[in-house]
Amino acid sequence: MGKNKNRLNKFVKSSEPLLNDLVAHGRTFSGNYQGENIKRLKLTDCIFDGAILNDVAATGSNFCRCKFEDCDMDQGDFEYCDFFKCDIKAKTRISIAFDNSNFIETKIHDLKFYSSTFSNSFFDETEFINVEINDCTLEAATFQRCYFKSIDFSNLNLDFVDFRTPHFDKSILPMSQITYTYGLLQYLMTTDDNVYITEKGKKIDSKKYIGEVLPALLEFYLNMNEEEKAKIYFPLINILLVLDNVDEANKYLEKALNLSASIQDFRMLKHYCKLINLSEKYTTRHKKSVYQRICSFFRPSTMTSWQLKDYSRNIGDMKYILLIENNLPTLVFNILTDIYHTGMEKIGIIISDILGLSDQYDSTPQRDIRIEISRNSPIMISVQFTESIENVFYLLKDLIKLTCYTVSKDRLSLKSDTPIIGHFPAEYTTGDYEIKEKLMKYEQVQLSLALLNFHIENWTKEYGSNYPAIIN
Repeated sequence: MGKNKNRLNKFVKSSEPLLNDLVAHGRTFSGNYQGENIKRLKLTDCIFDGAILNDVAATGSNFCRCKFEDCDMDQGDFEYCDFFKCDIKAKTRISIAFDNSNFIETKIHDLKFYSSTFSNSFFDETEFINVEINDCTLEAATFQRCYFKSIDFSNLNLDFVDFRTPHFDKSILPMSQITYTYGLLQYLMTTDDNVYITEKGKKIDSKKYIGEVLPALLEFYLNMNEEEKAKIYFPLINILLVLDNVDEANKYLEKALNLSASIQDFRMLKHYCKLINLSEKYTTRHKKSVYQRICSFFRPSTMTSWQLKDYSRNIGDMKYILLIENNLPTLVFNILTDIYHTGMEKIGIIISDILGLSDQYDSTPQRDIRIEISRNSPIMISVQFTESIENVFYLLKDLIKLTCYTVSKDRLSLKSDTPIIGHFPAEYTTGDYEIKEKLMKYEQVQLSLALLNFHIENWTKEYGSNYPAIIN
Protein backbone atom coordinates (compact mmCIF):
# COMPACT_ATOMS: atom_id res chain seq x y z
CA MET A 1 0.00 0.00 0.00
CA GLY A 2 1.42 3.41 -0.99
CA LYS A 3 2.91 5.60 1.71
CA ASN A 4 0.59 8.53 1.03
CA LYS A 5 -2.56 6.52 0.46
CA ASN A 6 -5.42 7.05 2.89
CA ARG A 7 -5.66 4.04 5.20
CA LEU A 8 -8.20 2.78 7.69
CA ASN A 9 -6.50 0.06 9.67
CA LYS A 10 -7.84 -1.19 12.99
CA PHE A 11 -4.93 -3.56 13.44
CA VAL A 12 -1.94 -1.20 13.37
CA LYS A 13 0.81 -2.68 15.52
CA SER A 14 3.29 -0.60 17.47
CA SER A 15 6.11 -1.86 15.27
CA GLU A 16 4.38 -0.71 12.09
CA PRO A 17 5.47 2.76 10.94
CA LEU A 18 3.09 5.69 11.06
CA LEU A 19 2.22 6.86 7.57
CA ASN A 20 0.76 10.00 6.07
CA ASP A 21 -3.07 10.08 6.19
CA LEU A 22 -3.30 7.14 8.58
CA VAL A 23 -6.69 6.72 10.26
CA ALA A 24 -6.67 4.55 13.39
CA HIS A 25 -8.61 3.91 16.60
CA GLY A 26 -7.57 2.49 19.94
CA ARG A 27 -3.98 1.62 18.99
CA THR A 28 -0.70 1.97 20.89
CA PHE A 29 2.42 3.35 19.17
CA SER A 30 5.77 2.99 20.89
CA GLY A 31 8.24 2.78 18.04
CA ASN A 32 10.98 5.06 16.73
CA TYR A 33 9.45 7.47 14.21
CA GLN A 34 12.25 10.03 14.24
CA GLY A 35 12.35 12.25 11.16
CA GLU A 36 9.34 10.62 9.49
CA ASN A 37 6.51 12.31 7.61
CA ILE A 38 3.30 11.45 9.45
CA LYS A 39 1.11 14.26 8.18
CA ARG A 40 -2.69 14.39 8.35
CA LEU A 41 -3.08 11.59 10.88
CA LYS A 42 -6.58 11.00 12.22
CA LEU A 43 -6.18 9.10 15.47
CA THR A 44 -8.82 8.43 18.12
CA ASP A 45 -8.26 6.87 21.57
CA CYS A 46 -4.65 6.07 20.69
CA ILE A 47 -1.60 6.00 22.97
CA PHE A 48 1.95 7.06 22.17
CA ASP A 49 3.84 5.15 24.84
CA GLY A 50 7.45 6.29 25.01
CA ALA A 51 7.42 6.87 21.25
CA ILE A 52 10.33 8.72 19.66
CA LEU A 53 8.78 11.59 17.70
CA ASN A 54 11.85 13.79 17.31
CA ASP A 55 11.94 15.75 14.03
CA VAL A 56 8.64 14.27 12.81
CA ALA A 57 6.41 16.24 10.44
CA ALA A 58 2.86 15.72 11.73
CA THR A 59 1.35 18.84 10.18
CA GLY A 60 -2.43 18.87 9.80
CA SER A 61 -3.09 15.89 12.07
CA ASN A 62 -6.10 15.31 14.29
CA PHE A 63 -5.76 13.66 17.69
CA CYS A 64 -8.92 12.84 19.64
CA ARG A 65 -8.63 11.49 23.21
CA CYS A 66 -5.02 10.49 22.57
CA LYS A 67 -2.26 10.15 25.17
CA PHE A 68 1.37 11.08 24.70
CA GLU A 69 3.16 9.40 27.60
CA ASP A 70 6.86 10.14 28.16
CA CYS A 71 7.53 10.65 24.46
CA ASP A 72 10.59 12.23 22.86
CA MET A 73 9.13 15.09 20.78
CA ASP A 74 12.07 17.46 20.30
CA GLN A 75 12.07 19.46 17.04
CA GLY A 76 8.70 17.99 16.08
CA ASP A 77 6.45 19.86 13.65
CA PHE A 78 2.85 19.74 14.89
CA GLU A 79 1.58 22.86 13.15
CA TYR A 80 -2.09 23.08 12.11
CA CYS A 81 -3.00 20.13 14.34
CA ASP A 82 -6.09 19.55 16.49
CA PHE A 83 -5.83 18.03 19.97
CA PHE A 84 -9.23 17.22 21.48
CA LYS A 85 -9.33 15.90 25.06
CA CYS A 86 -5.73 14.73 24.83
CA ASP A 87 -3.06 14.20 27.48
CA ILE A 88 0.47 15.34 26.61
CA LYS A 89 3.60 14.59 28.61
CA ALA A 90 7.19 14.41 27.38
CA LYS A 91 10.10 12.94 29.31
CA THR A 92 12.67 15.45 28.08
CA ARG A 93 12.61 19.17 27.42
CA ILE A 94 11.41 19.85 23.92
CA SER A 95 11.58 22.48 21.22
CA ILE A 96 8.46 21.98 19.16
CA ALA A 97 6.25 23.83 16.66
CA PHE A 98 2.57 24.08 17.61
CA ASP A 99 1.75 27.12 15.45
CA ASN A 100 -1.87 27.47 14.30
CA SER A 101 -2.94 24.40 16.28
CA ASN A 102 -6.02 23.91 18.46
CA PHE A 103 -6.05 22.36 21.93
CA ILE A 104 -9.53 21.64 23.29
CA GLU A 105 -10.03 20.28 26.83
CA THR A 106 -6.48 18.97 26.75
CA LYS A 107 -4.05 18.41 29.63
CA ILE A 108 -0.41 19.44 29.16
CA HIS A 109 1.73 18.56 32.16
CA ASP A 110 5.15 17.74 33.53
CA LEU A 111 7.21 18.89 30.59
CA LYS A 112 9.61 21.64 29.61
CA PHE A 113 9.23 23.77 26.49
CA TYR A 114 12.19 25.75 25.19
CA SER A 115 12.43 27.76 21.96
CA SER A 116 9.03 26.42 20.96
CA THR A 117 6.46 28.27 18.86
CA PHE A 118 2.74 28.59 19.59
CA SER A 119 1.88 31.51 17.29
CA ASN A 120 -1.84 31.78 16.46
CA SER A 121 -2.62 28.66 18.46
CA PHE A 122 -5.93 28.33 20.29
CA PHE A 123 -6.34 26.71 23.71
CA ASP A 124 -9.81 26.18 25.17
CA GLU A 125 -10.34 24.71 28.65
CA THR A 126 -6.80 23.35 28.55
CA GLU A 127 -4.79 22.62 31.70
CA PHE A 128 -1.11 23.48 32.09
CA ILE A 129 0.29 21.81 35.20
CA ASN A 130 3.93 21.86 36.25
CA VAL A 131 5.06 23.08 32.84
CA GLU A 132 8.15 25.17 32.12
CA ILE A 133 7.95 27.54 29.16
CA ASN A 134 11.18 29.36 28.33
CA ASP A 135 12.18 31.48 25.34
CA CYS A 136 9.07 30.51 23.39
CA THR A 137 6.99 32.46 20.87
CA LEU A 138 3.31 32.86 21.74
CA GLU A 139 2.27 35.93 19.73
CA ALA A 140 -1.42 35.91 18.81
CA ALA A 141 -2.03 32.73 20.82
CA THR A 142 -5.39 32.56 22.60
CA PHE A 143 -5.95 30.91 25.98
CA GLN A 144 -9.66 30.65 26.70
CA ARG A 145 -10.87 29.36 30.09
CA CYS A 146 -7.47 27.74 30.66
CA TYR A 147 -6.02 26.63 33.99
CA PHE A 148 -2.37 27.27 34.83
CA LYS A 149 -0.85 25.64 37.91
CA SER A 150 2.73 26.21 39.01
CA ILE A 151 3.65 28.01 35.79
CA ASP A 152 6.36 30.68 35.63
CA PHE A 153 5.85 33.08 32.72
CA SER A 154 8.63 35.44 33.80
CA ASN A 155 11.01 34.39 31.01
CA LEU A 156 8.45 34.80 28.24
CA ASN A 157 7.54 37.50 25.78
CA LEU A 158 3.75 37.70 26.12
CA ASP A 159 3.22 40.52 23.62
CA PHE A 160 -0.30 40.31 22.17
CA VAL A 161 -1.17 36.98 23.80
CA ASP A 162 -4.90 36.70 24.49
CA PHE A 163 -6.04 35.44 27.93
CA ARG A 164 -9.82 35.01 28.21
CA THR A 165 -11.21 34.10 31.62
CA PRO A 166 -7.98 32.46 32.81
CA HIS A 167 -7.38 30.78 36.15
CA PHE A 168 -3.90 30.83 37.70
CA ASP A 169 -2.72 28.91 40.75
CA LYS A 170 0.77 29.34 42.21
CA SER A 171 1.83 30.98 38.97
CA ILE A 172 4.01 33.99 38.13
CA LEU A 173 3.45 36.71 35.52
CA PRO A 174 6.12 39.13 34.23
CA MET A 175 5.32 42.71 35.25
CA SER A 176 6.75 44.23 32.07
CA GLN A 177 4.49 42.11 29.84
CA ILE A 178 1.05 42.39 31.42
CA THR A 179 -0.02 45.61 29.69
CA TYR A 180 1.01 44.19 26.31
CA THR A 181 -1.47 41.30 26.56
CA TYR A 182 -5.18 41.01 25.99
CA GLY A 183 -7.18 40.14 29.08
CA LEU A 184 -4.57 39.99 31.86
CA LEU A 185 -5.25 43.51 33.11
CA GLN A 186 -8.98 42.83 33.31
CA TYR A 187 -8.29 39.53 35.06
CA LEU A 188 -5.98 41.09 37.66
CA MET A 189 -8.54 43.79 38.46
CA THR A 190 -10.90 41.26 40.07
CA THR A 191 -9.10 37.97 40.72
CA ASP A 192 -8.45 36.33 44.06
CA ASP A 193 -6.29 33.63 42.46
CA ASN A 194 -2.92 32.70 43.90
CA VAL A 195 -0.98 34.58 41.23
CA TYR A 196 2.07 36.81 41.56
CA ILE A 197 3.70 39.46 39.42
CA THR A 198 7.47 39.61 39.30
CA GLU A 199 10.04 42.20 38.26
CA LYS A 200 13.78 41.77 38.78
CA GLY A 201 13.24 38.92 41.22
CA LYS A 202 10.72 40.75 43.41
CA LYS A 203 7.18 39.36 43.67
CA ILE A 204 3.96 41.22 44.47
CA ASP A 205 0.32 40.14 44.49
CA SER A 206 -2.37 41.30 42.08
CA LYS A 207 -3.92 43.82 44.49
CA LYS A 208 -0.64 45.68 44.95
CA TYR A 209 -0.03 45.64 41.20
CA ILE A 210 -3.45 47.15 40.42
CA GLY A 211 -3.48 49.57 43.35
CA GLU A 212 0.10 50.86 43.21
CA VAL A 213 2.06 49.78 40.16
CA LEU A 214 -0.56 50.36 37.47
CA PRO A 215 -1.35 54.01 38.41
CA ALA A 216 2.38 54.78 38.59
CA LEU A 217 2.96 53.13 35.21
CA LEU A 218 0.14 55.15 33.64
CA GLU A 219 1.59 58.39 35.02
CA PHE A 220 5.00 57.43 33.65
CA TYR A 221 3.55 56.78 30.19
CA LEU A 222 1.57 60.03 30.13
CA ASN A 223 4.64 62.08 31.07
CA MET A 224 6.65 60.77 28.12
CA ASN A 225 7.28 63.08 25.20
CA GLU A 226 5.27 62.41 22.05
CA GLU A 227 8.07 60.57 20.26
CA GLU A 228 8.56 58.15 23.16
CA LYS A 229 4.83 57.83 23.71
CA ALA A 230 4.35 56.67 20.12
CA LYS A 231 6.30 53.53 21.00
CA ILE A 232 3.94 52.52 23.81
CA TYR A 233 0.49 53.32 22.40
CA PHE A 234 -0.77 49.76 22.86
CA PRO A 235 -0.08 49.40 26.61
CA LEU A 236 -1.17 53.01 27.20
CA ILE A 237 -4.54 52.48 25.50
CA ASN A 238 -4.92 49.13 27.25
CA ILE A 239 -4.48 50.72 30.69
CA LEU A 240 -6.81 53.63 29.94
CA LEU A 241 -9.59 51.29 28.81
CA VAL A 242 -9.28 49.10 31.91
CA LEU A 243 -9.46 52.22 34.10
CA ASP A 244 -12.58 53.42 32.19
CA ASN A 245 -10.86 56.51 30.77
CA VAL A 246 -12.39 55.94 27.34
CA ASP A 247 -12.09 59.51 26.05
CA GLU A 248 -8.35 59.58 26.73
CA ALA A 249 -7.99 56.09 25.24
CA ASN A 250 -9.75 57.21 22.06
CA LYS A 251 -7.39 60.17 21.74
CA TYR A 252 -4.36 57.90 21.68
CA LEU A 253 -6.16 55.28 19.60
CA GLU A 254 -6.61 57.84 16.82
CA LYS A 255 -2.90 58.68 16.97
CA ALA A 256 -1.98 54.99 16.97
CA LEU A 257 -4.14 54.24 13.93
CA ASN A 258 -2.74 57.22 12.04
CA LEU A 259 0.85 56.24 12.81
CA SER A 260 0.43 52.57 11.89
CA ALA A 261 -1.42 53.41 8.68
CA SER A 262 1.21 55.95 7.63
CA ILE A 263 3.91 53.25 7.63
CA GLN A 264 1.52 50.46 6.52
CA ASP A 265 2.09 48.51 9.73
CA PHE A 266 -0.85 46.13 9.28
CA ARG A 267 0.33 43.96 12.16
CA MET A 268 -0.17 46.75 14.70
CA LEU A 269 -3.40 47.89 13.07
CA LYS A 270 -4.80 44.41 13.63
CA HIS A 271 -3.68 44.45 17.25
CA TYR A 272 -5.45 47.77 17.84
CA CYS A 273 -8.56 46.35 16.19
CA LYS A 274 -8.49 43.37 18.53
CA LEU A 275 -8.00 45.61 21.56
CA ILE A 276 -11.14 47.50 20.56
CA ASN A 277 -13.10 44.36 19.83
CA LEU A 278 -12.32 42.74 23.18
CA SER A 279 -13.23 45.86 25.15
CA GLU A 280 -16.79 46.23 26.39
CA LYS A 281 -16.42 49.99 26.06
CA TYR A 282 -17.08 49.99 22.31
CA THR A 283 -20.42 49.54 20.59
CA THR A 284 -20.88 47.82 17.27
CA ARG A 285 -21.40 51.23 15.68
CA HIS A 286 -18.06 52.44 17.03
CA LYS A 287 -16.32 49.33 15.70
CA LYS A 288 -17.82 49.94 12.28
CA SER A 289 -16.61 53.53 12.33
CA VAL A 290 -13.08 52.38 13.25
CA TYR A 291 -13.10 49.93 10.35
CA GLN A 292 -14.26 52.65 7.96
CA ARG A 293 -11.59 54.95 9.35
CA ILE A 294 -8.88 52.37 8.67
CA CYS A 295 -10.17 51.82 5.12
CA SER A 296 -10.02 55.57 4.49
CA PHE A 297 -6.26 55.57 5.10
CA PHE A 298 -5.52 53.51 2.00
CA ARG A 299 -6.06 53.93 -1.74
CA PRO A 300 -5.84 50.51 -3.41
CA SER A 301 -5.80 52.07 -6.89
CA THR A 302 -2.36 53.58 -6.19
CA MET A 303 -0.79 50.43 -4.72
CA THR A 304 1.73 48.15 -6.36
CA SER A 305 0.74 44.51 -6.85
CA TRP A 306 2.55 43.31 -3.73
CA GLN A 307 1.16 46.19 -1.65
CA LEU A 308 -2.34 45.40 -2.86
CA LYS A 309 -1.93 41.74 -1.97
CA ASP A 310 -0.70 42.63 1.52
CA TYR A 311 -3.50 45.15 1.99
CA SER A 312 -6.23 42.78 0.76
CA ARG A 313 -5.16 40.01 3.11
CA ASN A 314 -4.91 42.25 6.17
CA ILE A 315 -7.96 44.43 5.63
CA GLY A 316 -10.02 41.24 5.53
CA ASP A 317 -8.57 40.19 8.88
CA MET A 318 -9.40 43.59 10.38
CA LYS A 319 -12.95 43.44 9.07
CA TYR A 320 -13.38 40.02 10.66
CA ILE A 321 -11.93 41.18 13.99
CA LEU A 322 -14.05 44.33 14.24
CA LEU A 323 -17.31 43.32 12.59
CA ILE A 324 -17.65 39.56 13.04
CA GLU A 325 -15.44 37.95 15.69
CA ASN A 326 -16.93 38.00 19.21
CA ASN A 327 -19.63 40.42 18.13
CA LEU A 328 -23.24 40.23 19.14
CA PRO A 329 -25.82 39.03 16.62
CA THR A 330 -27.50 41.62 14.41
CA LEU A 331 -31.11 41.34 13.28
CA VAL A 332 -31.71 42.75 9.80
CA PHE A 333 -35.46 43.15 9.32
CA ASN A 334 -36.90 44.66 6.12
CA ILE A 335 -40.40 46.12 6.07
CA LEU A 336 -42.63 47.20 3.18
CA THR A 337 -45.07 50.03 3.90
CA ASP A 338 -48.01 51.49 1.98
CA ILE A 339 -46.52 54.97 2.41
CA TYR A 340 -45.80 57.05 -0.66
CA HIS A 341 -44.15 60.45 -0.81
CA THR A 342 -47.41 62.13 0.16
CA GLY A 343 -47.69 60.28 3.48
CA MET A 344 -44.23 60.77 4.94
CA GLU A 345 -45.57 61.92 8.32
CA LYS A 346 -46.45 58.29 9.07
CA ILE A 347 -42.77 57.32 8.99
CA GLY A 348 -42.27 59.03 12.34
CA ILE A 349 -44.95 56.82 13.89
CA ILE A 350 -43.23 53.64 12.71
CA ILE A 351 -39.75 54.73 13.82
CA SER A 352 -41.03 55.73 17.25
CA ASP A 353 -42.77 52.37 17.69
CA ILE A 354 -39.71 50.35 16.61
CA LEU A 355 -37.45 52.30 18.97
CA GLY A 356 -39.95 51.80 21.77
CA LEU A 357 -40.06 48.06 21.22
CA SER A 358 -36.26 47.83 21.14
CA ASP A 359 -35.96 49.67 24.46
CA GLN A 360 -38.19 47.27 26.42
CA TYR A 361 -35.39 44.95 27.50
CA ASP A 362 -32.15 45.32 29.45
CA SER A 363 -29.47 46.46 27.05
CA THR A 364 -25.83 45.48 26.65
CA PRO A 365 -23.00 48.02 26.17
CA GLN A 366 -22.67 46.92 22.53
CA ARG A 367 -26.32 47.67 21.69
CA ASP A 368 -26.85 49.40 18.37
CA ILE A 369 -29.97 50.09 16.32
CA ARG A 370 -30.19 51.64 12.88
CA ILE A 371 -33.31 52.39 10.90
CA GLU A 372 -32.84 53.12 7.21
CA ILE A 373 -35.57 54.58 5.01
CA SER A 374 -35.53 53.87 1.28
CA ARG A 375 -36.86 56.32 -1.30
CA ASN A 376 -38.79 53.72 -3.22
CA SER A 377 -42.51 53.91 -3.85
CA PRO A 378 -43.89 52.62 -1.58
CA ILE A 379 -41.36 53.38 1.16
CA MET A 380 -39.32 50.48 2.57
CA ILE A 381 -37.74 50.41 6.03
CA SER A 382 -34.68 48.40 7.10
CA VAL A 383 -34.09 47.79 10.82
CA GLN A 384 -30.61 46.70 11.95
CA PHE A 385 -30.59 45.76 15.63
CA THR A 386 -27.45 44.54 17.42
CA GLU A 387 -27.96 43.09 20.87
CA SER A 388 -27.78 39.89 22.90
CA ILE A 389 -29.38 36.93 21.15
CA GLU A 390 -32.22 36.99 23.70
CA ASN A 391 -33.09 40.61 22.93
CA VAL A 392 -32.69 40.05 19.20
CA PHE A 393 -35.34 37.34 19.38
CA TYR A 394 -37.64 39.45 21.55
CA LEU A 395 -37.58 42.26 18.99
CA LEU A 396 -37.86 39.81 16.09
CA LYS A 397 -41.06 38.36 17.54
CA ASP A 398 -42.52 41.83 18.10
CA LEU A 399 -41.66 43.02 14.60
CA ILE A 400 -43.15 39.92 13.01
CA LYS A 401 -46.38 40.49 14.91
CA LEU A 402 -46.32 44.19 14.08
CA THR A 403 -45.85 43.62 10.34
CA CYS A 404 -47.70 40.41 9.64
CA TYR A 405 -50.81 41.40 11.53
CA THR A 406 -51.24 44.70 9.69
CA VAL A 407 -51.05 43.49 6.11
CA SER A 408 -53.86 44.64 3.89
CA LYS A 409 -53.80 43.08 0.42
CA ASP A 410 -55.79 45.89 -1.14
CA ARG A 411 -53.43 48.60 0.14
CA LEU A 412 -50.04 46.97 -0.51
CA SER A 413 -48.41 45.96 -3.76
CA LEU A 414 -46.81 42.68 -2.73
CA LYS A 415 -44.81 40.06 -4.55
CA SER A 416 -46.37 36.63 -4.64
CA ASP A 417 -43.79 35.23 -2.22
CA THR A 418 -44.31 37.94 0.41
CA PRO A 419 -45.59 36.34 3.63
CA ILE A 420 -49.12 37.46 4.45
CA ILE A 421 -50.71 36.34 7.69
CA GLY A 422 -53.67 38.72 7.68
CA HIS A 423 -55.10 41.49 9.81
CA PHE A 424 -54.40 41.63 13.53
CA PRO A 425 -56.35 39.00 15.49
CA ALA A 426 -59.28 39.72 17.75
CA GLU A 427 -57.62 38.29 20.86
CA TYR A 428 -54.19 38.98 22.33
CA THR A 429 -52.11 37.64 25.11
CA THR A 430 -51.13 39.97 27.95
CA GLY A 431 -47.64 40.30 26.48
CA ASP A 432 -49.11 41.54 23.18
CA TYR A 433 -50.98 44.49 24.70
CA GLU A 434 -48.52 47.09 23.40
CA ILE A 435 -48.61 45.50 19.96
CA LYS A 436 -52.41 45.67 20.01
CA GLU A 437 -52.33 49.40 20.79
CA LYS A 438 -49.93 50.07 17.95
CA LEU A 439 -51.97 48.05 15.47
CA MET A 440 -55.17 49.85 16.41
CA LYS A 441 -53.34 53.15 15.88
CA TYR A 442 -52.22 51.98 12.42
CA GLU A 443 -55.82 51.16 11.52
CA GLN A 444 -56.90 54.64 12.53
CA VAL A 445 -54.29 56.35 10.35
CA GLN A 446 -54.68 53.79 7.53
CA LEU A 447 -51.15 52.45 7.75
CA SER A 448 -50.17 48.95 6.65
CA LEU A 449 -46.86 47.13 7.05
CA ALA A 450 -45.58 43.86 5.61
CA LEU A 451 -42.57 41.73 6.38
CA LEU A 452 -40.36 41.42 3.30
CA ASN A 453 -37.54 39.35 4.78
CA PHE A 454 -35.18 39.11 7.72
CA HIS A 455 -31.93 37.42 8.69
CA ILE A 456 -29.58 37.37 11.67
CA GLU A 457 -25.90 38.19 11.16
CA ASN A 458 -23.12 36.79 13.38
CA TRP A 459 -25.23 33.72 14.03
CA THR A 460 -23.42 30.89 15.80
CA LYS A 461 -24.39 27.24 16.05
CA GLU A 462 -24.94 27.59 19.82
CA TYR A 463 -27.93 29.83 19.13
CA GLY A 464 -29.62 27.12 17.09
CA SER A 465 -30.00 24.74 20.03
CA ASN A 466 -31.34 27.43 22.35
CA TYR A 467 -33.65 29.18 19.88
CA PRO A 468 -35.11 26.52 17.57
CA ALA A 469 -38.36 28.41 16.98
CA ILE A 470 -38.98 32.07 16.24
CA ILE A 471 -42.54 32.35 17.45
CA ASN A 472 -44.21 30.05 19.93
